[in-house]
Amino acid sequence: MITHAILVKKEIPYMVPAGVKYVLTNKGVDLVPILKNLCDWEKYMPRKKKFMSVPSAYTFKYD
Repeated sequence: MITHAILVKKEIPYMVPAGVKYVLTNKGVDLVPILKNLCDWEKYMPRKKKFMSVPSAYTFKYD
């Protein structure tokens, strides 16, 4: 998410051990309503007891 400019990593000075904080960028904030809708949608989907595994041929690489 950092690579895609959705999050920014900020170091917190003078913290022992070293502290890190992640902050949403404007691009990340734009995704919040979409992610909220996705979470709301998931609540209404029936749960299945068995999950299908995805064959490795169907995995995707994101650039």
